[in-house]
Amino acid sequence: MTSEQATVFTTESLAEQHAAACSTLEARAFNVLRREWDQPDQPPRRKDWLAYQARHDPDLGFVTLVDGRVIGFSMCHVWGSLGWLGPIAVDPGWQGHRIGQVLTDRVLDAMRARGCRTISLETWAYSTHNVAFYLKSGFSPGPLTLVFEKPTPQGDTPFDGWRLSEAAEPEPVIRALADLSDAVVGGLDYGPMIRATLDLRLGDVYIWGGTQAPSAMAVIHTESHMESPPPAYASAELIVIRPGKEALLPALLAQMEGLARSVSKDRLRISLSGIHRPGIEQLIERKYRLIKTRLRMYSEQQPVPPERVNYLSYVV
Repeated sequence: MTSEQATVFTTESLAEQHAAACSTLEARAFNVLRREWDQPDQPPRRKDWLAYQARHDPDLGFVTLVDGRVIGFSMCHVWGSLGWLGPIAVDPGWQGHRIGQVLTDRVLDAMRARGCRTISLETWAYSTHNVAFYLKSGFSPGPLTLVFEKPTPQGDTPFDGWRLSEAAEPEPVIRALADLSDAVVGGLDYGPMIRATLDLRLGDVYIWGGTQAPSAMAVIHTESHMESPPPAYASAELIVIRPGKEALLPALLAQMEGLARSVSKDRLRISLSGIHRPGIEQLIERKYRLIKTRLRMYSEQQPVPPERVNYLSYVV
């Protein structure tokens, strides 16, 4: 161990002033692995996205420092009963010193303190290093997340819903959307993700049904979390349909394809857990192409009926 590595490090809450250092560190750490796998480099994460998360949920992120320099950080997200881990990164020169474990333990404690009944993450399915790390942290492998993509067709299907960005008072609508997700999985509330989508202008929230008891919603991103040009595709980050109305899915998919084209995106990307066989069948029937997979892992897991439509495609 070098004298630098023998230096005592400290862990504290993530703050807005750490955003730039975390952005640079994460890209450096992940690109070491990506180059080993002959993959293109990942651009840095948007600093305003990191700063926003630190500002709005200061107890859900941590940094490890040596002499004031960031050498590791971790974040998590709490959406009601669901806790989501990531991103987490450690400077390559400091890996192997349990910094990643300390950072993971801190966010796990934060999610448990918030009462999360499901704690989950996604990682590369082919990375034995990552899988082994999360196994040691108490996670168990779950189903693969399947990432599908389809060129947006000509001849848009008319959109018969409405946009949250157009609501005069969005907060009552966000509370109604929490009731919608709670009907699918008890306690689930995607309000923080919805607010971040609008505040950071990542995309919009599309809603079907009335303002007080909506039937379905979709969070569609047209901008990236990364410091990169806008993607050529729109990403359906979230699709939720009220129980008993699952038959709406084909019509909603057609409308989302049209919405993607209406904002000049030539593809629509949708990810869903492998447990959702009806949804997979719908995407295959609509000629979506499977482009990649991710492994979902759980520390705690609240049961979710496979027929319920709760497609979370949150890549953090």
